Amino acid sequence: MNTFAVILSLTYFVSSAVSKHPGCHGSSIETPNLYKYILLSDYGIDIGNKETGNIKFMVKASNDAHVALLSSNTDQEPLYEIVLGGWANSKSVIRDRKQGIALTTHYGPVLKQNEYRTFYINWSKEHIRVDDEWKAKIMEWTDTSNPFNIRNIAVSTGWGSTGYWSFPCTAYQGE
Repeated sequence: MNTFAVILSLTYFVSSAVSKHPGCHGSSIETPNLYKYILLSDYGIDIGNKETGNIKFMVKASNDAHVALLSSNTDQEPLYEIVLGGWANSKSVIRDRKQGIALTTHYGPVLKQNEYRTFYINWSKEHIRVDDEWKAKIMEWTDTSNPFNIRNIAVSTGWGSTGYWSFPCTAYQGE
């Protein structure tokens, strides 16, 4: 069997294994220094359960790693915006719209420019929680005014930062 056939066979095996295990995608995304959201669904990353869910990811960026929990398959509102390491990596916030006011804030650096940092985001219809790589709570917020179902997730960086995102093949089960 030639090298090309072996690679093709391995590719088929890996993609078959991924499709049998929801949440196992092993995808990587690079976001430019431009505040523009990239949909995870465009990279084949399925968030699974829409009403109560979670996602584990790793990101390497100097500042301003943004995650949008979307009510549709676009970055139009309504949405929840999670900013990790904003304001020169000095604080993180949860907002109920793009560039909205901070509804909860965590002070202190959470990102590293040259090192991946792991985060977990859990949500229910009205509740959002963000944990760090040690599964310690960074932020938590409950929408008591107008909660909506999460249908997709998008990521972005900006304000002087490029982001390198990794979505590992291990689903987070809220351990």
